[in-house]
Amino acid sequence: MNDPSKNYSLSMPTQEEFLSIALRMDLRLNDTFILYDSGTVHPANRLAWTLKYFGAKHVHVLNGTLLEWVK
Repeated sequence: MNDPSKNYSLSMPTQEEFLSIALRMDLRLNDTFILYDSGTVHPANRLAWTLKYFGAKHVHVLNGTLLEWVK
Protein backbone atom coordinates (compact mmCIF):
# COMPACT_ATOMS: atom_id res chain seq x y z
CA MET A 1 0.00 0.00 0.00
CA ASN A 2 2.64 2.43 -1.11
CA ASP A 3 1.81 5.53 -3.14
CA PRO A 4 4.51 5.80 -5.84
CA SER A 5 3.46 9.39 -6.58
CA LYS A 6 4.71 10.49 -3.15
CA ASN A 7 8.37 11.22 -2.48
CA TYR A 8 8.74 8.69 0.31
CA SER A 9 8.12 4.98 0.62
CA LEU A 10 5.52 3.32 2.82
CA SER A 11 3.13 6.23 2.56
CA MET A 12 -0.43 5.90 3.83
CA PRO A 13 -2.83 4.71 1.14
CA THR A 14 -5.75 6.89 0.17
CA GLN A 15 -9.19 5.73 1.25
CA GLU A 16 -9.92 4.72 -2.36
CA GLU A 17 -6.71 2.64 -2.54
CA PHE A 18 -7.44 0.99 0.79
CA LEU A 19 -11.02 0.14 -0.18
CA SER A 20 -9.89 -1.23 -3.55
CA ILE A 21 -7.39 -3.56 -1.88
CA ALA A 22 -9.89 -4.58 0.83
CA LEU A 23 -12.52 -5.42 -1.80
CA ARG A 24 -10.06 -7.51 -3.84
CA MET A 25 -9.08 -9.43 -0.69
CA ASP A 26 -12.69 -9.73 0.53
CA LEU A 27 -11.84 -7.96 3.81
CA ARG A 28 -14.49 -6.23 5.88
CA LEU A 29 -13.96 -3.72 8.66
CA ASN A 30 -16.02 -5.88 11.05
CA ASP A 31 -13.71 -8.89 10.45
CA THR A 32 -11.28 -9.95 13.16
CA PHE A 33 -7.65 -9.46 12.12
CA ILE A 34 -4.85 -11.36 13.88
CA LEU A 35 -1.51 -10.11 12.60
CA TYR A 36 2.05 -11.33 13.05
CA ASP A 37 5.42 -10.85 11.39
CA SER A 38 8.97 -12.15 11.50
CA GLY A 39 9.98 -9.67 14.17
CA THR A 40 12.52 -7.83 12.02
CA VAL A 41 10.75 -4.88 10.38
CA HIS A 42 7.37 -5.03 12.19
CA PRO A 43 4.98 -4.77 9.23
CA ALA A 44 2.20 -6.24 11.40
CA ASN A 45 2.21 -3.10 13.56
CA ARG A 46 2.00 -0.87 10.52
CA LEU A 47 -0.85 -2.90 9.03
CA ALA A 48 -2.67 -2.88 12.38
CA TRP A 49 -2.41 0.89 12.54
CA THR A 50 -3.61 1.23 8.92
CA LEU A 51 -6.59 -1.07 9.50
CA LYS A 52 -7.58 0.84 12.64
CA TYR A 53 -7.15 4.17 10.85
CA PHE A 54 -9.68 3.08 8.23
CA GLY A 55 -12.16 1.84 10.84
CA ALA A 56 -11.41 -1.81 11.68
CA LYS A 57 -12.37 -2.51 15.30
CA HIS A 58 -11.05 -6.02 15.90
CA VAL A 59 -7.31 -5.83 15.17
CA HIS A 60 -4.80 -7.84 17.19
CA VAL A 61 -1.01 -8.17 16.84
CA LEU A 62 0.65 -11.26 18.29
CA ASN A 63 3.33 -10.45 20.85
CA GLY A 64 6.32 -12.22 19.31
CA THR A 65 6.88 -13.97 16.02
CA LEU A 66 4.68 -16.68 14.55
CA LEU A 67 7.41 -19.24 15.25
CA GLU A 68 7.25 -18.38 18.96
CA TRP A 69 3.46 -18.85 18.95
CA VAL A 70 3.72 -22.20 17.12
CA LYS A 71 6.05 -23.52 19.85
